[in-house]
Amino acid sequence: RRVVRRSGQADAVIRAALGALGQAPGDSPAEPQALHDAVRASPPAREVKPMSPESRAAQVLSIVCTDQRYAPVLRRVIERWRGQRASRQRSYVLFYLLRTLGDLRDGDSRALLRSILTDDPPEAKAGRPTPPSVYLYKSMPPFYRAAAARALGRTAADGDAALLMRVVADLDNAISVRHAAACALGETGDASVLPALREQAKRYPEVATGRALTASIRRIERRAAGTEGD
Repeated sequence: RRVVRRSGQADAVIRAALGALGQAPGDSPAEPQALHDAVRASPPAREVKPMSPESRAAQVLSIVCTDQRYAPVLRRVIERWRGQRASRQRSYVLFYLLRTLGDLRDGDSRALLRSILTDDPPEAKAGRPTPPSVYLYKSMPPFYRAAAARALGRTAADGDAALLMRVVADLDNAISVRHAAACALGETGDASVLPALREQAKRYPEVATGRALTASIRRIERRAAGTEGD
């Protein structure tokens, strides 16, 4: 990110990446073909398959894009990819673009984030592989709703903490989604959910997510006491 921004090419890289994802650049100046090729090129991958050009472009966006003025176009791209059939490529693109929205902390994206967490099906709804498979879900990873939960925590308004609590409580959500929601609760600073949060943390069936809930409790308490950062 620092190298690209120092080069003065950040906007050109972002436009090229958006072009790879099907977003027409409009009246923006055309970027060199070499730049279009670069944002699509997957790095060497020995243990897993190389990323698709679209997945790589979304990953580049998640690194380089730090300007909120790109949030509306990112939302449009997310909605288009969200409507596609499940695939590894779709999951990667949505995961990276939702992570970007979280980093932008764009309040106008809350409605989209809430919709993804409430309307898109929990990962377990696609079924579970038959043992001895090492995978827990038939849904296609990475689980992009985890990135939506993280992003909602960074932009939360009234009622969003309660939604994140429901995400944590629903065990049909993938572990990574519930863990992200547990961490996001601490970002909301919403003390109204503390009683339910404490009760959930006491009996949560997974250690890592339970610890994340406890950390969020402490963070909300510190913020309420005005001691966060001490």
